Amino acid sequence: MSFKVLNYNFTCFLLIVGIQVICLPLFGQKRPVSKKEIKPVIITPNTPFNDLIGSWVSYNRAAIFAAYCQIKPISNGNALEIHLDKPDGRVAVGLIYADAMDSRWKFVWVGSDGDKLSSNGVRFYSSSINPNRFVFTGSTMMDGVPALDRFIFEYINKDTVMFNYESSKDEGSSWEVGFVYTFKRNNQ
Repeated sequence: MSFKVLNYNFTCFLLIVGIQVICLPLFGQKRPVSKKEIKPVIITPNTPFNDLIGSWVSYNRAAIFAAYCQIKPISNGNALEIHLDKPDGRVAVGLIYADAMDSRWKFVWVGSDGDKLSSNGVRFYSSSINPNRFVFTGSTMMDGVPALDRFIFEYINKDTVMFNYESSKDEGSSWEVGFVYTFKRNNQ
């Protein structure tokens, strides 16, 4: 073996060992930990429906089953997300939000059940003489016929809310009850 090859191999060996000696402590270093405490952001809801926020257990009119519902503020408190878990595993989601374009509160309901409520679109909030009653009304199609439908939230007391769905095929002269749920606040 020539001296040049031996010298080259020894130089490469020293270079590799030198890089490992210099870089090895860098790979083993821990990242610095910030001593600042980051406080969680608290969203202050900005809706007329703030009393709906929380965990609920709901029962249908016949008390056949219980479902679990979670209502939370989103979008800087300008909207409420409603998440309903039914006992058969199906889920329904509602959204109450303020539309800045027309300064109205709106409600959208999307469910996995075949009751056709998913495709009915947006319902608009109309204020009531009763401050404990919130009504969202919209246009829909029922059996191919134009109709009105409405969702009604009504406070019975601070821990109980009634949630109704009604429809009308005569432009609101009469209303047919689709379902009624009683929501009890779940403090567990």
